[in-house]
Amino acid sequence: MEFWKPIDAVSIIEAADQAAKTAIVDVIELRIAKGMCGKSYLMLTGEVAAVEAAIDRAKEAVSDDGMYLDSAVIAHPDAQIRDAIL
Repeated sequence: MEFWKPIDAVSIIEAADQAAKTAIVDVIELRIAKGMCGKSYLMLTGEVAAVEAAIDRAKEAVSDDGMYLDSAVIAHPDAQIRDAIL
């Protein structure tokens, strides 16, 4: 599972598109700039290697225009954490 806290509204859509096209991942949530001072975030799930590849490609796609802040991969989240996120 990947929790990615990046960028503005336009760039997050491009990042999600590139991530979904790069590897077999599921986009869990795409939160676009509402109540977060214009920031957005993306949550993905899938095999760890696929999620990492998808995020690497998404970062590349928005590196010139986006403002990437941070990302984290949770390889095997505890059931309580997984249920709280999903």
